[in-house]
Amino acid sequence: MSGGTGPDAGIIPRVNAEVFARIDKYKAADAAEGLKRSFTVTSSYLEIYNEKLHDLLAGKSKGKSLEVKA
Repeated sequence: MSGGTGPDAGIIPRVNAEVFARIDKYKAADAAEGLKRSFTVTSSYLEIYNEKLHDLLAGKSKGKSLEVKA
């Protein structure tokens, strides 16, 4: 099952939650030590269907189909 919350959550929501939980943990540790660190998170979600690659985050107007080459 994809999507959902809690124990039924899919891989994407679980990874996102873990990434941001770790960032929060580092920020709290940095604040305790008087440090200031910045974080940048970038992600891509791609689908391969019929040997074509699609960016699932790009809008329909932005999305261009790429070919998968072996």
